[in-house]
Amino acid sequence: MRQIPETAVAICLALACGLASATTDCGRLSPRECQAREARTLKANYLRNLQFVEQAPSGSGRVEGVDGSLAVARSLSGPPRIAGTVKIDRLVGRFRHRLASSRDVMQYGREARVAGTVSVRSGRLTIYSPVDENFWQMAALFVDRPVRGETAPDELLLKGWKRIDVEPGNPTPFTAMLIPMAGDHLLLLHAPDGEAHGIELRLDMP
Repeated sequence: MRQIPETAVAICLALACGLASATTDCGRLSPRECQAREARTLKANYLRNLQFVEQAPSGSGRVEGVDGSLAVARSLSGPPRIAGTVKIDRLVGRFRHRLASSRDVMQYGREARVAGTVSVRSGRLTIYSPVDENFWQMAALFVDRPVRGETAPDELLLKGWKRIDVEPGNPTPFTAMLIPMAGDHLLLLHAPDGEAHGIELRLDMP
C-alpha cells in the first residue's frame, strides 16, 4: 500500500476541516509574520473542533470480560490498520487497552489511528487521543513565502489530549490516535465515575 506523505496529509486535513484557505494573502506582512498569522488561525480553528486537555487522567485500572474480533493489516512502511469489534464488560478507572501488537521491531513506534463508533451501557466513558501538532510547520504549506529551518514558537505547538465523551445509550462516532509502546498500540480509556459497563467499540478499516 502506498504511504501518503505527511505534507499531503496535513494539506488534506486542514482543507477538509476548513482550517485554512488554499492560498493566504499576507499583504505587507513579512514572511515570518504571515506564517505566524496563518499558524494562529490554524490552531484556533483546530481547537474549535475538539475538546482539548493538556493532561489525561492519572492512575491505573483494569478491564474485565474482554471479547470481540479484530483484524490488523500491516505494510512495510505504513501504519497498522485495525478493524473489527471490541467488547468490554467492565472498565475500572483508567486503562490503556491494547488493540494491536507486533514482535517485528520494524513496526515499533509507528503512529496508528482508529475510527468507528463506541457505546457504553452504563457509566460514562471517555476516550483520550494523543495530540502533537506543529501549526508553524503546517502553516508553511499555505503561504507564498514559507519560513523553514526555524524552531517553532511554543505558542504555535500543541501537545496534549483530545477528549471524547461517551454517554450511556448514546452510540458516538469517534476517531482516535493510538499510543505506541514498543510493538503495542494502545487506546486510552477512562471511566470518570469509577466504573463503566457494557462498552462496545466498532472499528472501521481505514
